[in-house]
Amino acid sequence: MATTLEERFFGPGNRFQWPDITSNKLPRPVMTRLVPWIEDLQNKTETLLLPRA
Repeated sequence: MATTLEERFFGPGNRFQWPDITSNKLPRPVMTRLVPWIEDLQNKTETLLLPRA
């Protein structure tokens, strides 16, 4: 099954999980900060990704 970059990045090992983001289950302050970044990522805007350890 193919996964998206968002699903992999916000997957195991990340305290923010993609299903929680897409269903708006995270606290409002977190969503306020994440949504613009995710929109840029999905719109193919130059986005900085830092590797997770």
